[in-house]
Order: sequence, then C-alpha cells, then structure tokens
Amino acid sequence: MLSFIGVQAAGQQVAGATGYNGQTTIGTGFSDPRGVAVDGSGNVFVADPGNSQIVKMKADGSGQTPIGTGFSYPNGVAVDGSGHVFVTDSTNDLYGSVVKMNADGSNQTTIGTGFNDPFSVAVDGSGNVFVVDNEGEQIVKMKADGTGQTTIATGFSNAQGVAVDGSGNVFVADPYSLSQIVKMDSNGNNRTAIGTGFLYPFGVAVDGSGNVFVADSGNSQIVKMDSNGNNPTTIGTGSNYLYGVAVDGTGNIFVAEAEPGNSQIVKFVAAFGVAESSVPDATPGQQYGSVQLHAQGFGVSSSPYATTYKWKKTAALPKGLRLSSDGVLSGTLRPNVGTGLTSISVSVTETVTSVPPGSTHKTKTKTTATATLPLTIT
Repeated sequence: MLSFIGVQAAGQQVAGATGYNGQTTIGTGFSDPRGVAVDGSGNVFVADPGNSQIVKMKADGSGQTPIGTGFSYPNGVAVDGSGHVFVTDSTNDLYGSVVKMNADGSNQTTIGTGFNDPFSVAVDGSGNVFVVDNEGEQIVKMKADGTGQTTIATGFSNAQGVAVDGSGNVFVADPYSLSQIVKMDSNGNNRTAIGTGFLYPFGVAVDGSGNVFVADSGNSQIVKMDSNGNNPTTIGTGSNYLYGVAVDGTGNIFVAEAEPGNSQIVKFVAAFGVAESSVPDATPGQQYGSVQLHAQGFGVSSSPYATTYKWKKTAALPKGLRLSSDGVLSGTLRPNVGTGLTSISVSVTETVTSVPPGSTHKTKTKTTATATLPLTIT
C-alpha cells in the first residue's frame, strides 16, 4: 500500500511547486491492474488484465463500467485528445494487438498487429501511437488508424511504460536492463537516460507542463522530475507493485498498484500550487521566448463559479526577464548576466468567485502559492 508523503498544510498560503492534499483509493474489484489513463473530462481508464477488461470510471471511482469486449490480457491503455481509447492486448501465447475504440467501448477496431507481448501505449497530439513491444524489445510508432507501423527504437529488455509530451519527446520505462527512464524524440533519435537511482521503474507519465512521473516500483515510490531528469521529488512510498501512472489536467496523479490481494488504483490529490518544477535554460544576449507558467490544483471554472489567476515575481528576476500577470516569462537576458544556476521566485493567486444558491451576493476565496524555480544560464 502506498503511503502519502510531503503533504502541505491547508490554508491560504501554499509553498512549493509540488503539493498534494493526500491520497485515496478509487474503484474496486481489480485484478493485477497495469495501465491507467485519464481523459480531458476526468474519466479514468484502467487496464485490468486479471479480469480481461478495460474499466472506465469517474475520477472519484464512481460509475465503474467495463468497456469494450473480447480482451485477453489488456496491459496498457491510453486516450487521445478526441477521447478515443487505445488498448494493448496480449494473448496467452504473448502475441497481441492494439485496439482502438470510443470512450464508451463502441466502434472497437484492431489497428496494429504482429506484436510480441505489447505492453503499454501512448498517443501524441498529432495522433501518432507509440507501443512498447515487450518481448519484441522495441518501441513501435504508427498512425491512429494503424498504418505506417515502424520500429523507432530497439535494444530494450522487456520495457514497460511509455509516455509522450507536448513537444513530441517519448519517454520509456526500461526496468530490467539498466533500471532507467529513456528519453528520445518521436523518431527514436537523441536517445538518453534521464534521472538516477531508479530500481525497476515500470510506469511513466508526463503532465501538460512537461513534468515526468515515474512509478519506481523497486524503490516503492512515485517520483516527479523535470523532462531532463532534474529536480526529483518523491511523492508516495510503500508499495513495490507499482505499474501504470497517469496525470490529469489539474495535477492529480493516478497509480495502478497490483499488490497481490490488494489490487487498486491510488489517487494523489493535487493541492493548489505551481505546476512547473523548473524553467527552460536561458542565454545572455538572446531572446528567451515566451514560457507559460501553470497553476495546478482545485481551480473551478464552471457555473456558478469563476476562477482567475494572477502571477507576480517575489524576488528580482535575472536582468532582462519579466513576468506578466498571466504567468508568461519572457524577455532578453542582458549580455552581462553571468552564467550558471540561478532561480526565479514567483507567486500565483487563485481567486474563486461564486454566488451561493438563493443569494445575490458574490463570495470570493483567494489562495496563494509560491515557488522557486531553478533556471540555468548558459
């Protein structure tokens, strides 16, 4: 069973970039759950191979429903931006396929075949599908209709998890050869190991801010780090049966825990805070571009609520950089700014405005989070 660590106290001031308000177990009746995914509406999908099914449920575990039919041993599940669900399904002899269907299980279609124990699956914003072919010791890329099936990377030893970020970087959990997370581009080039100290990392996920989350099963922990493997933070500890991991749009983390006799999905509830754990490198005399910072947590935007965010710097920025009130870091570093590791200190205030039922008076609730984000000047 995972134990939550690093809880931040509730209140009006929340310090730090990675806060969680505790954990909860959602859903019941799973048998050896492996993959987990979450869509833009907050629906959670679980690959439940011991029961030969894909389960859909709400983020609180309610409405638990099997979707799709005819699965043998579905290990992996992913969801694209249009709500299509992709499943890696192995047979008893380890051969298998990739299945695509709607979020309710309809229009079920096999889109990829010829795999040797396909284990996990990820989909990028352009509709490219990435498959970990476990016994085939390779990563396969194809289009969402199954065409263009191409091997982009080989040499893995029973790789497990796969994820892809908004820039097209692919992350592979390679637990058995070197216990590492491998990062590469969408064609398998520029391959490098990121992060250190992992032991049997089975699952990997990426959030909208580019943070990488690792189910580090041998060390019984969930680790969060930036896309280059820096600034690692341990979020939860206690189980060495951690497999799939997913993150929703507000920073909540979902983990498939396949401990014998205690198979479950664990949810880490994100506290309000700054989503980024670092910012991109900067070079003196060169334009920095526009880097959008993000808030994570419990922001509410549906009626009768309205949510706004206001960003501020809490210490002087490196000369030439500026931070807008909507969280955009931009500018051109002065040529005489020294190189090395520095940081930027920021705060974000969330204002939730509501009109209680039966009232005409607006109420406002404000919460402020602060963060110090590492910045390397090269």
